[in-house]
Amino acid sequence: MKYFMSILYYSFLSCSSLAVSKNDIPQIHFYASPLFDFVCEKQTKYQIDQLWKTELDSIIPDLVSNWNSKGTRLLSTSQKLAGYVFERKEYDVTLTVCSFPSMSHPILINMRQSLKSFTSEQIPMHVTLGIIHHEILHHYLLGKIPKTSKLLEKYKDEVPRVKIHLHLLALQQATYIDLNLEKELADIIAKDELLPPGLYKRAWEIVKTEGYKSFVDEIYTSKK
Repeated sequence: MKYFMSILYYSFLSCSSLAVSKNDIPQIHFYASPLFDFVCEKQTKYQIDQLWKTELDSIIPDLVSNWNSKGTRLLSTSQKLAGYVFERKEYDVTLTVCSFPSMSHPILINMRQSLKSFTSEQIPMHVTLGIIHHEILHHYLLGKIPKTSKLLEKYKDEVPRVKIHLHLLALQQATYIDLNLEKELADIIAKDELLPPGLYKRAWEIVKTEGYKSFVDEIYTSKK
């Protein structure tokens, strides 16, 4: 039980504290939570393989290192393009190998698809970073999408889960294009479009139809 009661704590710190202060980029704290997985397993009857936990523990330092070198660039660029400073100075990101999907409130990242012990076709690290970036953007965009959005009015008949992702996916696309990460973006979109029941695919279709700049402009101009 001691193992389950402990929480492995990893924190990301920017390479430069001055850069964090200057750009107001939040610190990201990564947690592997054996306790959460234990409770999840008991409540959902989902069987977790011990190998997944072991591998997750082993790859967290690499995840932190990659976020340290690349994640801040994603957040910094999103902030620049949207025109708003991050209101929060830090975020906790919980990593799970249970059956819960990734979500933003609280930030929970399902890491099973990133593990070779779970699948022989694990997603690459840059897609995992994209998922984390996605969930943080949900927090970042709260209150920043104009209530008078003409684009949301145009697509008012879409289901809520599609509509809440339109500006977010557009900002994510703008971020990756600004950083010349088109290949990484294509991998993220391909992953999203495979997710059931096809709501992310529909959201991406709308963003592609309207052009990501249209959505990002609505975010940016709402600041004025």
